[in-house]
Parts: sequence; C-alpha cells; structure tokens
Amino acid sequence: FSGSNNLTRASDGDWDARGTGTLYESIWFNSTGPSTTEYLFSISNSAQNIRMEMRLNGTDTLNFIVQGATTSSSFDTGFDVSDSVWHKADFVHVSSTERYMYIDGVEVGSATTDTGSITSSGNLPLGIGVFGGNGSSGPATTTKLALARLSATAPTATQVRQMYDAEK
Repeated sequence: FSGSNNLTRASDGDWDARGTGTLYESIWFNSTGPSTTEYLFSISNSAQNIRMEMRLNGTDTLNFIVQGATTSSSFDTGFDVSDSVWHKADFVHVSSTERYMYIDGVEVGSATTDTGSITSSGNLPLGIGVFGGNGSSGPATTTKLALARLSATAPTATQVRQMYDAEK
C-alpha cells in the first residue's frame, strides 16, 4: 500500500447515514512496525470530525476511533502488533454508547462514551490501507491487509470469535 496504491470508495448510503446505529469493520493485517500512523480501515470526512477508523500508530499498537457529532471515543490496545504475524481486528459499533474492539477474536476493549451520530451523508469516503477522508494520507506501507469487511450488522462476541477461528 502507498498514498497512490490503496483501496478507496466514495461515500455511500450503506455507511454514511448510520446515525447512532450499528456499523462493523473487520480486517486481517500483518505489520512489521510503522514509524508513523498507518490506516487499516477508515471511514471519515476530510476534517475527521465524523469518522470510524482502525489504525496502527507509531508505537506499533492498534488504535480504534469513533468521532460522532457529540464527541470522540478512542481506544489504544496497548500491546505491540508489529510482530510480522497475521492478526484479525474487529471494531463493533453497536450504538453511540456501546462499542467493542477485538484482536484475534478476543475482546481488548469496550467504550460507552456517547459519541452521537456518525452520519455525514455524502461526505464519508472509505479507505482501506489509507485515510478515507483524502485517499492518500497514512498509507499502510509496512502492513499487509486482507479480507476487509464492512457491515451494518453488529456481531456478538461469540460470532467475532467464531469468524476468527473459521478464517484462521
């Protein structure tokens, strides 16, 4: 992946008008360690004031972010995932006050901060391996990505684990 070689898609009604409802992102990644932010999966406007993102930061940890109309909620996993091993990241946004983060089918965090609506009709481009808001920033240059999924259905913890086991 690079700033010019990545997967992007213009804003779409399937994800840009979720309101406070469910949204689910999942992706497999294998990283050797970024020195700066690398986006794995990003739905965001260019100003980043409405977004749902999974990204690796310069300290080699996975970070999950939801920025809604009210406020943002961010969770850093706190452990190194730049070990050149394939990992599966799942970000389950159940509602504006309920979200879960998983690595390899195991819950690593949850959040209840009321982020408000994540709707921005026509303004939330999707990026895989790059920041969705502009399609070029934060390319995943030290990371391999596979099997990215986006769904308007929120899986349970058991389903996340079953998907990980089946895909592994």
